[in-house]
Amino acid sequence: MSIRRGGLMSYNQRRIARWYFGGLASSMAAMVTHPIDLIKVLIQTQAVKLSVVQTTRKIVKEQGVLAMYNGISASMLRQYTYTLARFGIYSVGSGAMDTSTMGGKTLLAAIAGGIGGFVGAPADLINVRLQNDVKLPPEKRRKFNKYSTVEIEVFPNLQNIPIGMLSAVPAVPRRVRETTNTL
Repeated sequence: MSIRRGGLMSYNQRRIARWYFGGLASSMAAMVTHPIDLIKVLIQTQAVKLSVVQTTRKIVKEQGVLAMYNGISASMLRQYTYTLARFGIYSVGSGAMDTSTMGGKTLLAAIAGGIGGFVGAPADLINVRLQNDVKLPPEKRRKFNKYSTVEIEVFPNLQNIPIGMLSAVPAVPRRVRETTNTL
């Protein structure tokens, strides 16, 4: 242990502590890109097709600039669940299995991405629900104020539980591909 390597922490302790920086960085990135994601979801789910500019103008005109951040709490939840799980599993797994070869790294990345995708899938569903609430007329909005309200209304209702669980089915292979492609 030397002073150059961080004072009282050993090199291995500092290395293990760094895995969560990826999750924090992705959360900061989500704060910047959330308005773009909101517009994308609205364009994909709208009945009357509007352009990106028209959709943005409509939201800002009808609800104000802050409406561009509707659903940000669920977006942050997704980053905290999916990304932190993925980085944490990869970090722990790299100490438990051989990652000296590309095949080992790819296998570990696929495992971490798959588990992260499964863990983060409910947050993706909640995120889309919060983002789509903007489209409804004010009197018909569910007025979700944060992701916990959606969880309370979506998941305890027995008819919606399969939807929450089924959202992981397409998410897991997609997350496996995303994670292995970033190597």
